[in-house]
Amino acid sequence: GSSSVEPVRVRQIIDTLRPLIHGASLCGAGGGGFLLIVTKEPDAIGACEEALSLSHFSTCDIHVSTVEFDHTGIDVFLL
Repeated sequence: GSSSVEPVRVRQIIDTLRPLIHGASLCGAGGGGFLLIVTKEPDAIGACEEALSLSHFSTCDIHVSTVEFDHTGIDVFLL
């Protein structure tokens, strides 16, 4: 059996997006949780929305937020 605990709908979304993503993690709990995905390409929101739409998911009940990573980090100088 599977040790997966995500709801069926979440598993379907992950499976639909699998060609576009490196991975996904279901974070939080209950109605306050969210699905974090890491896309293979930057600015892949349109491609993800299209894949979900073609798979008959209603994107109107899915809220998409974006984040960016700072690859240079932070410099700290002691005076």
